[in-house]
Amino acid sequence: MKLALIEKRLFVCALIFIAANFGRAATLYVWQTSPSPALPYATWNSAAHTIQPAIDAAAAGDTIMVRAGEFLLTAEITVGKAIVLRSESGPVVTIVNGQRTTRCLSVTDAGAVIDGLPFVTASENHRLGAGGSLWLARRSRIAS
Repeated sequence: MKLALIEKRLFVCALIFIAANFGRAATLYVWQTSPSPALPYATWNSAAHTIQPAIDAAAAGDTIMVRAGEFLLTAEITVGKAIVLRSESGPVVTIVNGQRTTRCLSVTDAGAVIDGLPFVTASENHRLGAGGSLWLARRSRIAS
């Protein structure tokens, strides 16, 4: 009888532990010179070299931490999920540069948060709304 009670309590404890850790938001990393970039970009050593692959690998609620550096874009960064895209060291040392050829960022999910990343020298092509540094869905949040 006592064994059955202990087993039930252990089972309940295991369920509580699993539930507490299920769905926990992850942090993904971006560092242009990480030595071994590999999914799921869970450490600085395995960080993505560019921002978009980390965004693509992230789930809603995740945070993407971007290490200092200037990120020269050849294509627009697209955020279509409720993630946090954050500079590790702030806007002075982490820069996203559109090189006058592309818009830097398009945010289509109002739950997305962009923090500490300046977007510079974006496309000047204003046809069909393609120019400028950012395109934001309603209620998107940018913090610098």
